[in-house]
Amino acid sequence: MVEDIIQFGPEGRLVGIVSKPKGNYHRTGFILLNSGLLSKSGAFRFSVNLARKLTSLNLIAFRFDFGGIGDSETGFSSETFMERSSQEIELTIELLKEKYDLDNFIIGGLCSAADCALLLDPCNENIKGLLLIDPPAFKTKRYFTIHKLKRVVRTIHALDIKRWLKLFNKFSSPTPEISELNFRTFPSRENMQNTLTQHLRNSHLLFIAYTGGSSSHFNYKNQFYKMFPELSLNKEIDLHYLPRSDHLSILKQDRDKLIALIYDWAKKCHK
Repeated sequence: MVEDIIQFGPEGRLVGIVSKPKGNYHRTGFILLNSGLLSKSGAFRFSVNLARKLTSLNLIAFRFDFGGIGDSETGFSSETFMERSSQEIELTIELLKEKYDLDNFIIGGLCSAADCALLLDPCNENIKGLLLIDPPAFKTKRYFTIHKLKRVVRTIHALDIKRWLKLFNKFSSPTPEISELNFRTFPSRENMQNTLTQHLRNSHLLFIAYTGGSSSHFNYKNQFYKMFPELSLNKEIDLHYLPRSDHLSILKQDRDKLIALIYDWAKKCHK
């Protein structure tokens, strides 16, 4: 494996690292995006380890910092972050096509990286698939039932009678609301469904994984198909639910498991 630092974009203001096998490589590459304000290394070096693992499949992986994050200076400063992210991904695609003669790409990552990938045009011929870890989710009736039952169990275990009675009153209400802070702006369910449907119509592969860190919106595996029933039984979707893992996969065993799942999925991405 060989790794190189690359500066690109306007005045070389963007910085990325390419991981590539020493010999021949496939014409499909991976582009790993920033998660929030984390640098291109990813949480606990998740992106580093994933990129290096992918090279053992003779795949090129490129991880870079969006403008204003990590080693990259602000690029298209007049645009919003989400607008800039799409432009900077397009610059990355053109760079890798020209420099390494790649044909198409798997694009995405964790949290806001998944959000940025979903903003890309599903008809973009350079896209082979999306890597979506903890993407947007939408609560279903069963979500609320599971959420309430878990709270009942926790309360009973705590032997807190007053708290149990308070919870029982909430449980009895027909449409309880769960107050929470949410620093992400989700698209509407309809918009996300339309985006995913267009990707699937273009035969794009989708790796979708929800962790226990998404429990404020997602708490059972089949919830994805309850959110998007039109997508059920689609063979292009590789869906996983990792309830014991937190959002950033703090434990090494959780990161290793997620990387292994992506590795197995990547084997069919270049066929």
